[in-house]
Amino acid sequence: MTKFEKAAVPQWTQFSKKRGIDPLGMQNSSVSIYQRLLPGISNVTLRIRYYGLYVWLADHYAREIGDTNAITWQRQVRRAEALYALIAQSKGGEVGVGGSDWAKRRLAETEGNRLDFQEDTEPGGDTHYLQNAWGVFGQAYQSQLIEVGLMDRHTHHDIASTAPGLGADLARAFASSAGELGVLFLRAVSRGWTTRKELAQMSPLAPSGIARSKERDCYEALLLSPSAAAEGPDAMRQATLKLILHWAQEVGSSPRTDELRWSMYSGFLKPGIPWLLSGELERHRLRWAVYQANDIAHVAMETLLLGLLTHLGDYPAGCSQEALIERAVSTTATHLQDPADWGAFVAAQEPSADASDEHHPGSEWMLTRHSSMRASKHDMSISEQCAAAVRVLAVMQRRMAAHSESIASELSALDPQGFRSLLTELTFLQENSSIGFRELLKRLFLDRVLRRHLWVAMRKLKYQGDYTFLFETDDGLIRKRGEDGPVWTGPRLYNAIAFLKDVGLLGEKGAAARARRLLEAQ
Repeated sequence: MTKFEKAAVPQWTQFSKKRGIDPLGMQNSSVSIYQRLLPGISNVTLRIRYYGLYVWLADHYAREIGDTNAITWQRQVRRAEALYALIAQSKGGEVGVGGSDWAKRRLAETEGNRLDFQEDTEPGGDTHYLQNAWGVFGQAYQSQLIEVGLMDRHTHHDIASTAPGLGADLARAFASSAGELGVLFLRAVSRGWTTRKELAQMSPLAPSGIARSKERDCYEALLLSPSAAAEGPDAMRQATLKLILHWAQEVGSSPRTDELRWSMYSGFLKPGIPWLLSGELERHRLRWAVYQANDIAHVAMETLLLGLLTHLGDYPAGCSQEALIERAVSTTATHLQDPADWGAFVAAQEPSADASDEHHPGSEWMLTRHSSMRASKHDMSISEQCAAAVRVLAVMQRRMAAHSESIASELSALDPQGFRSLLTELTFLQENSSIGFRELLKRLFLDRVLRRHLWVAMRKLKYQGDYTFLFETDDGLIRKRGEDGPVWTGPRLYNAIAFLKDVGLLGEKGAAARARRLLEAQ
């Protein structure tokens, strides 16, 4: 398996209970980092050809229809997406396409040649190919198209339009690639139905159909143009994509998300093989190393939260705060050296040369493996998991000591109250490095976990109306209200890898020759 893949409501409130996403307010700092390092590609933008489809569709709409009524444009978008899903499904079930489940059912349930999608795409209709009112365009792609400069918001109405420059170039290039098939596509969108024969004809329009053409050149320019301003969003995205291609070139395969993020943290391509980078690529790897370290920190803290919840499970009627914290501290400390203070504990750690070493007991990967494996696989008790979480904080503090400037650069602008992060937690540990070790553990469980969760949950209740408390206090007792566990964030790398594959820069054997030339030219 990969290293990552992925109670009753109290009577006094009318709010429905929801799962407490980001229960300690730490995941949002990881999200803030990866949004900066990989803008314009989100976790729900799955295929790059949608970018071309939408700018072409918007350009056609503006020139040939021009209706500023949002419902008219919404109908156009929804019909186009449903038709695109039918094309992709008919071609062979291509992945990453919105409405694919609906398309699969429609193709299986329709006996004749004609496939009608008018009713299922009508705005406000009773049936739908996708529940989201604006389809995958509104749910995923529009914001990213605007962020990368392919589309613009209009000042006088709510319909985004194709942007001049690369947006207009891509619209023309997509139209050229589509040719007569584009005319057929727009005709089917207009009437709200197509046929199986037409779907077969339009199969070259599917996400995998990007050929050597000006369309592909536009995608390549968007992803890797050298003209991006230093430190700007385009430069950040392009540096990340170049890191991916460099890894693929050196290893000779397409990376998985988990091995890529661990490589960017550890500086190793594979066991025993250091990742030799220089200049901007090495600086950018360190930015991603801070992201991974931040994710390790929040996984460690959420493991301590899981420890408190697990212990609370033994007290159905609740227990006192003091008893809960004492139990968590004592059971965790039994698996640690129990040194004089935190500073001595950090000094006693012996980090592995490679943080992703799957065999070294002190590597960050080994110390967080419980968070990505079933309990039957990692065979660790909850107290052992909490001890591993404490150890990984110490190991990471020692490893990242040389990168304090990079940590501050990525995280110092975040409000430390609303955003707990690697920076805030390392600061806490450093400021308390000389207090007794068990007292430090107590403060971790009490201040950084229990009280922090209550603060976060109260904010969500106050401002969002969501009840996300995992435990609550009543008459001096703490009672368990829900379950939670450590969750790694998804940094968009899977989608970036998919985009590079779509345009032929990345394959199963690594970076394509064209990609290698681009890297050598930098």
